[in-house]
Amino acid sequence: MGRYSHISFAKRPRAYSNLAAVAAISTAVGSLSWCSAFVGLSARGTPSRLTGDTIGRSVAVVDAVVTSEVTEADDVPTWATGRFPGVKPELIPDEPVKDRQFVDEEAIRELHPFPIPSEDLVELTKAFLNDKFSCDEPGNPRMARNFRFIAPVVPAVGSGLSAEKFCDAFGQFDLMVMVPDLDPQQYDFRTDPFEPNRVWFTARGKGTNSGKVFGALPATGKSFEGPPQTSSCTFNEQGEVTKFTIGYVMDKEVGNTGGLGGIYGILYAIGYGLPFPEARPWKASPFYRLFFQGGGFVSNLRDALR
Repeated sequence: MGRYSHISFAKRPRAYSNLAAVAAISTAVGSLSWCSAFVGLSARGTPSRLTGDTIGRSVAVVDAVVTSEVTEADDVPTWATGRFPGVKPELIPDEPVKDRQFVDEEAIRELHPFPIPSEDLVELTKAFLNDKFSCDEPGNPRMARNFRFIAPVVPAVGSGLSAEKFCDAFGQFDLMVMVPDLDPQQYDFRTDPFEPNRVWFTARGKGTNSGKVFGALPATGKSFEGPPQTSSCTFNEQGEVTKFTIGYVMDKEVGNTGGLGGIYGILYAIGYGLPFPEARPWKASPFYRLFFQGGGFVSNLRDALR
């Protein structure tokens, strides 16, 4: 049964009762027409119009009521009624799509409880970002003692930058001087049902390089538009951030950073791309390209692994 199943049960009895009434009207009109045939004349001696105009109008009314009620009975709202505007009818699902491949988030959350509610974790994440990670505050109070910063190619060695090293690197780039009109465009904050102490969000970012780069290089006046990137903050039970991740690009075709995320993408777009491969747009190696030649990727991969 759909979400509007109660409506269909309410409509059908009324349609059937009205059709019964119509049948009664039809019987009455039919009887009346037979009577008029016997009377033939009105009291003033003129032919009665009962069997003509009156009966004709009655039949028209009956036909209109029948048509209306049949249409109403057939036009029962379904789950998709009023939804999927402009979508081809054959593409619209008959009911909400459920399958074991789609996680029951509420059930998972019950298996992995965390004392800080999801909505509060989202606010703590926004505060962390808004306070510039607390890098300007003594002791970096928003970062846990075991804080780690991780990006796709950062760090080059080790399992993450500590709070001290992260804040030092953040200060050296000085993004607000490089791009004074920086708009981080951060959105879609949500907690992870499998890791209830982790908040994921998406960031794009845009701005124009109108200030000095690294405090010395002249501005190029070029603008950057970043691709959508996934970032996250993981918290302990005291509300401190234990891990901060950024720059995982979701669609390399969006923007003008060459598919790069984070600071490397900004530098590339404004004309100051760094000289090592990790900070340059991805390019397939000659050996990797061989796998796709002739459309035999899977078979080529299988042969390479033998």
